[in-house]
Amino acid sequence: MKNRSLVVKAGWVLVVLLIAMSAAFTSMSYLRERAMYFESLAYIQEAMDAQLELQSADIQAAGQKMSLSYDKYMADPANVRIQAQLEKMLTSNLVTNSYLMSTEMTTKDNKHYAKMMQANRALNEHGAKVLEDYELSAQFQRAYEDAMKKGTGMTDVYTDASGTWISILSSIRTDKGETVAVFGLDFDYGSIQSDLNHALLLNILIGLAIGGLFIGLMIWLLIRTVRPLKRMAEVSKLAAEGDLSVSVPVNGRDEIGLVSEHFNHMVESIRKLVASIKTHSDEVAESSDLLTVSAKQTAEATGEAARAVEEVAAGAENQLQSAEECKRAMVEMATGIERIAESTGVVADLSAETSRDAAQGNEVVQQMIAQMNRIESVMTETGGVIHELRTRSEEVGEIMTLIADIANQTNLLALNASIEAARAGEHGKGFAVVAVEVRKLAEKSKESSEHIAALLREIEANTKRAVASMETGVSETSKGTAAAGQAGEVFGRILHAIQQVAGQVQEVSAASEEMSAGTEEVAASLEELARIAQEAADNTQNVAASSEEQLAAMEEISSASGHLKEMSVLLQRQVNTFKL
Repeated sequence: MKNRSLVVKAGWVLVVLLIAMSAAFTSMSYLRERAMYFESLAYIQEAMDAQLELQSADIQAAGQKMSLSYDKYMADPANVRIQAQLEKMLTSNLVTNSYLMSTEMTTKDNKHYAKMMQANRALNEHGAKVLEDYELSAQFQRAYEDAMKKGTGMTDVYTDASGTWISILSSIRTDKGETVAVFGLDFDYGSIQSDLNHALLLNILIGLAIGGLFIGLMIWLLIRTVRPLKRMAEVSKLAAEGDLSVSVPVNGRDEIGLVSEHFNHMVESIRKLVASIKTHSDEVAESSDLLTVSAKQTAEATGEAARAVEEVAAGAENQLQSAEECKRAMVEMATGIERIAESTGVVADLSAETSRDAAQGNEVVQQMIAQMNRIESVMTETGGVIHELRTRSEEVGEIMTLIADIANQTNLLALNASIEAARAGEHGKGFAVVAVEVRKLAEKSKESSEHIAALLREIEANTKRAVASMETGVSETSKGTAAAGQAGEVFGRILHAIQQVAGQVQEVSAASEEMSAGTEEVAASLEELARIAQEAADNTQNVAASSEEQLAAMEEISSASGHLKEMSVLLQRQVNTFKL
């Protein structure tokens, strides 16, 4: 890749920035100058419009005399004063024509016209003649209409046979606000454009001069700034080639000065590192020679130790086989005893569980007997209560029969009283009413007593059935109590027998467990002996394997020490290429 100077790159960047800034500055200046020109044109129009409004009376009078001939019209004193005022307005370099137009616009053949009321001499002689219609272009018509409506109107830049122009129109009003004419000024836009171009060129030259000076100053600063970097690049190249005795002069405490100082520190650190590597490589070369001799001696000793360990491993294997045979015999015997112990344990558990179940069954039977006795007692008491209830219901029935007889007699007496009251006539009417009410009450009492008697008969019938059921229940409860007593006696005998069997089974199970524990201890001792023998055999094999591995490792160390010697020599050669 082609190297390019930082100064050249920065110079091109500055040139591009200068061009962009100059273009922006020039455009802004041009637009500002153009806006100022248009503002000055509007100011001139306003000033001259104000002057003409002072002559609004003459202008109004001239408008009323436009029917005269051209000579008489022009000779009129008012028109003479107006034209003189229009001529004075041409003293400005920008104003070329000044004129007055009527306020009435006519249309002929789709073209719009306005009559010229007055104009400066040059325009009257070579352009728009006074008292003649002046054809309005489209943009001139818009400016004319704006002047009539808004007071002021301006055309765009336009070109005709005489040149390039811009026109500003304004309405002339009297003190009463009546518009009497339209005042117009034609400005030479060619002259304006020439001035703007001159100002644009001047701004461009000024911008280029300032930019050139700025670029020159920046390039000088860049060259001054980059010079230490070039020196650093040269020194870096020497350091990369192996010369670590070089250094960069440090001028100042700016960023480049700090970089130079840090670069010198880096080279110094590398120089110290290379010197340290050289020293250590010499030490490694000497150590590798000593390591080679020691590795050979260690390899010979390791070979003798490996042979001795192999002999010990063979004896450990024989001891391990004998221990394994004893272990298997004890394990088989312990297994048989353990099975016996397990069986007796299961029988003992079943006996204990059966004993518990029998005891629970005996308790349940005793509870059932007590419950049956309580049920029998309750049934007996309930039977007595029901007998008593039957007796009381019979007594209530007799009472209800008596009440029914009383109601019948009361009804009969009420009937007799009604008959006697009827015989008494008027004197017995009140007594007759009472007799009727008594009869009604007697009838209701009779109906209620009959209903209660019916209910008592039903209760008596139900009570008889309940008494019969209670008697049957008491009889059956007595039978159940007797059967439960017999079952309790049987459960007691079963419980006693099961408890005796459970005791004997527990004794057998305890003896079996003691035998099993003894055989397990013997088996555990033999297993521990076998484990120790196995560990001894494994350890001797491991020692033998380790000895072989150590022997191989010593051979590898011897080979590696030779390779390390070669690498240290190569490292010394490479370090010697550096200049310290």
